[in-house]
Amino acid sequence: MIYFITDKPGPPQGFYIQSTGSREATLKWTKGDENNLPIMNYTLEYRTDTEIYSDYNGYIAGDAEEFTVTGLTPATKYFFQLQAVNALGQYSPCWSTILVLK
Repeated sequence: MIYFITDKPGPPQGFYIQSTGSREATLKWTKGDENNLPIMNYTLEYRTDTEIYSDYNGYIAGDAEEFTVTGLTPATKYFFQLQAVNALGQYSPCWSTILVLK
């Protein structure tokens, strides 16, 4: 018999903001360790200086390595965090750098 040890996925790697517009930001990353189970999707959360983290209402597929967040407010500082999800759940998030939209 062959046994595979499975676990929640590792955090995405190299998470950064690739580009911005006045009301959007394109985020990029590479897949972290799948731990012998495929990544089903990603969960993206964001906040401003005065808010707590909230889920972004958009589906991000498990094979994606970039995503454009829309509906942001100009001249606002945002913080983003991204988590990979598999059949066992999600692991620690990775955080982006601060983004201030012009």
